[in-house]
Parts: sequence; C-alpha cells; structure tokens
Amino acid sequence: AGSYPALLMSGFQPVAILKGKLKLGSNNFLTRILVVFQFVLSICLIIATMIMSRQLTFLQTKNLGFAREAVVVIPASGDRAFTLLENLKQEIQAYDNILGVSGTSFSFARGGATGIQEVTWQGKKIRTFDFLIDYDFLNVLDIKLIDGRNFSEAYSTDPTTALIVNEALVDAFGWQNQAGESFVFRGAEHTVVGVVQDFHFKSLHEEITPMILHMRSGWPIMHILVRVSETDIAGNLAFLKNKWQAVNPDVPFTYSFLDEDLEQQYQTEKRFTQIVQYSSFLAILIACMGLFGLVAVVTLNRTKEIGIRKVLGASSARILSLLSWDYPKLVLLANLLSWPIAFYFSDKWLQDFAYRIDISWWVFALAGGLALIIALLTVSTQAIRAALANPVESLRYE
Repeated sequence: AGSYPALLMSGFQPVAILKGKLKLGSNNFLTRILVVFQFVLSICLIIATMIMSRQLTFLQTKNLGFAREAVVVIPASGDRAFTLLENLKQEIQAYDNILGVSGTSFSFARGGATGIQEVTWQGKKIRTFDFLIDYDFLNVLDIKLIDGRNFSEAYSTDPTTALIVNEALVDAFGWQNQAGESFVFRGAEHTVVGVVQDFHFKSLHEEITPMILHMRSGWPIMHILVRVSETDIAGNLAFLKNKWQAVNPDVPFTYSFLDEDLEQQYQTEKRFTQIVQYSSFLAILIACMGLFGLVAVVTLNRTKEIGIRKVLGASSARILSLLSWDYPKLVLLANLLSWPIAFYFSDKWLQDFAYRIDISWWVFALAGGLALIIALLTVSTQAIRAALANPVESLRYE
C-alpha cells in the first residue's frame, strides 16, 4: 500500500503529468482504496493501543483485596522452613521498620505448594484451591475478615482442625451462617473459624474461585513474607540480609518484592502492547507518506488550474479547500470500516481476562479524530504551499 503510490508517480513522465493524464478520479481508484486501507490499519492499531494500555493500567492498579506494597518475598523451602521462620521472627520483630512477618506455602505469582481438591458439604461438591499459612498471614497482607476470627495460638486445635475460607466458597455452598460450618477436608473433619473477603490469589486472567486457608501440619513453608516500612527500603533490606545470614548462614539471601512479582504476570501483555504501539506509529507514518506523495502529484497536476483560479479572484482558503476536500472523506470512510474491526479484535483480546475494562465509545472517536487531524496536517503542508504560490509562476507551468 505504501509502495504503490510511489511506483505510480515514478512511472509518469513530467510531460504526461502536465498534460493532465494523472488525476484523482476514476483512473486513480486503486490509489484511493490503498489510502483508505492504510488508514483503516492505522486507526485499528491506534484503537488497539489505547484499549490495551487502559487494560494494563487496570491490571496494575486494581484493588486485589490485599496490600501488595513494601512486602519482601524470601524463598524458604525445606524441612527447616518452619524453624527458620520462627527464628527470623525472633530476630527482626523488635525492629521498628519491620511491620509484620509471615510464612506461606503459596505466594501469588511465585506459586508454591498448593492443592486443588473436591470438598463436600451436605451432598454438594465443589472444587477448592487451598494453601498453608501461619498466624500472621492475614495481618501482614491486610486481608480483611468479614466473619469469624483469625487463626490464634489461643486455640490449640487451630493447626489441626480449623479452616478459613473466602466468600466465593461461602457463595458456592450457599451458607447462611458463614463461620461455624464443618466439612471433611483432606480426610478429616474441619471447622470454618473465619471467612475472608475475596482476594485475587491468582492473576486477573482468572476469576476468584473457592479457597481454603489452613495450618495443617506436614505442609511446607515455601515463602517468607516480610512487610517493611517504606521510609527506608534500602536500609530495611540490608537489615533483613544481616539477620537472614545470622539464622541461615548456609543459604544466600535472595528476595523479590510482591508488587513486582505480581506485575511479572502480565509481561506478555506488556510486550505485546509495546509492539502494537510501535506498529501503530509506523502504520500512520507510512499512510501519511503515501498521502503526502499523492497530494504532491495531484497538486502538481492542477498547478495551471490553481493559477487561473487565483487570477480570477479565488482566495487562498478556497484553493486550500479545493485541494484538501477529497482526503478527509477517505479518512472518514476508513473510520467507518476500522471501528467494527477494531472492536471485534479488541474484545477478543479482552476475553482472556476475567476482570477487564469496558470498551468505551470515546476511544474510537478519539482514534478517528487523531487520524483525521494527522491526515489534514499532512495534506495541508502541500495544499497551503500551492494556495500561497504566485499565480504568475503557476501559469508559466506550460
């Protein structure tokens, strides 16, 4: 589409052009089609870029149901993980900049030891996701209890028979009284002591599903979560490294931040959005180059006409309108063709996310308006020069 206008223009001899053999009419129908095609592609890519960027912003800013900022994730697996967690708590809990320490078998984007199994309550079966936590997990991540209580060392049975579930599990079973229900979990009778507000323990590609939090013995601690003060991140990390080496000198101190781990879940989408952004820039650039060349040839073809019109009293604004009128119509046609195409493919892409933005009408209007403005600026550079030219010089083109 970009090369055809260039080939077309290079194939005409100057004498043939001046005799009027190249016109923006029926003889140039294919050129018009290609210009429209270029702008259809450009507008589709602009719309896709805007929608994908808005979705990425939504993914990065959505409330996940827990506090993800300033949480350090430290890998800690093996038989000594529980002992290591307790020793580390004792070493750092008195430090003012440490706001909480917890251990878990599963850390969101980093995964870990989890289970997906079927549980039954009064004959109704559902599939649940479950993982191990300790007493401080809910407090460290600021996960809200909406019924019942948290695990507590005051209850000796909590590590063996107590469960905390989420709202999705309560809804799936249709419970009225949330805390206090019992069902068989991993071969033994357990009691629900608390219900937490739904939080996104998986990426936003997936819906929140029924989930069980437990303290069942025999499960491994895979990650230690440490919430630190945001006032001195570097100092807090140095302190953690020093205390880690004191309690676990044989294992290097490695860590990540929870919010960065969560962003890693969307790296594919981020890279794809960048590709579409670059593509939209190149597409609109090529479309404008083709349009610029086309206007240049047509303006040259009408040089004598422009001179005569100006001698007869036509204003520069009238000449500018005469030369520019055809092209906005092509871009408007491109808009009408591109909007349903862009909507279809953008909607298909958004279907990969269980939680997503709505496709707003103003995105299409803004993309179309932007393409129209770019096209008008491109056309105007040639049209203004022709409109302001000395008619005497124009009439010498013979």
